[in-house]
Amino acid sequence: MRFGSRVLCFLGALVAAAVIGTAQEKADPRVGLKPGLKDAGQAAWNMALVASLYPPDHPYHWLTIGQAEDLRAATLEDVRAFFQTYYHPANASLAIAGDIAADEAFALVRQYFEEIPAGERPTLQKLPPAAIASEQRLLIEDRVELPRIYMVWHTPALFADGDAELDLISEIFAGGKTSRLYRTLVYDARLATEIATSQNSRELGSFFQVVATAAPRRLLSELERAINREFEQFIAHGPDERELERAMAQAEAHFVQRLQTVGGFGGKSDQLNAYAVFLNDPGYLPRDLQRYRAATADTLGESARRFLGHDRRVVLSVVPVGRADLAVPGSQPVEVS
Repeated sequence: MRFGSRVLCFLGALVAAAVIGTAQEKADPRVGLKPGLKDAGQAAWNMALVASLYPPDHPYHWLTIGQAEDLRAATLEDVRAFFQTYYHPANASLAIAGDIAADEAFALVRQYFEEIPAGERPTLQKLPPAAIASEQRLLIEDRVELPRIYMVWHTPALFADGDAELDLISEIFAGGKTSRLYRTLVYDARLATEIATSQNSRELGSFFQVVATAAPRRLLSELERAINREFEQFIAHGPDERELERAMAQAEAHFVQRLQTVGGFGGKSDQLNAYAVFLNDPGYLPRDLQRYRAATADTLGESARRFLGHDRRVVLSVVPVGRADLAVPGSQPVEVS
């Protein structure tokens, strides 16, 4: 049996394993999915956030691990059809990096993989940007010791205008102990035990997120007011010169770090492959870096004004069971399956 045929057999075995896993998890399909997460509760909270950010027919309306009711309803044919639609060469990208000769590498790829049928390339979804008309306030009671607040906003898609600026804004707000939110909420006011922000860049649309855990005997409403003040100040005045320089330096350092290894997640091969898949240009790295170098205090301020207003966000309070009173005012309970 040639190598390509063995690969096909392996793919068939993967389908069978997926079907068996589906059957085993019929009672509670999340059981087999959650151990890979640091915190099972975190998955439920994230489900509530994306379900509020995106409409039901949007592919980001649920997490990649799926929704419980859909997994319970999955059949053998469903799993096989999904696998055959997406897991084949026409929908794959192969990157080879290392001490190799290109001609020899391509010859080996043809020798071992050319016999595998390419399959049909799936149709890419083209959707209008998701949006929310007004602020939404949600509440989840869970087994947590300290209350936590999440704030999320729709932001530009991966590589779109404004994406790099929001990445830099995230660094300014919570990138280290000298950042705005950490210094104000954790160090000075002692309102929070931890604070994090991120620009979650994705192909069909991104979202900017703030997460803060209240310090003992502190209220989420206090955290919300303090975060709002920092955002309002940034929207009005933008970053100062030192903040922008530090964020730029961190961005460039991240680019260099991604080139320190040949393979693995974030290494050279992963970077080449990502640019090839998303942009059809594996050599895009210099232009990607230039997106950050071209950012200014004015463009950061403009991005904050456009995308990070109080009226266009989802605010989620996660509080201990039986303590709904600790949520920010106006929060509505939400259930996650």
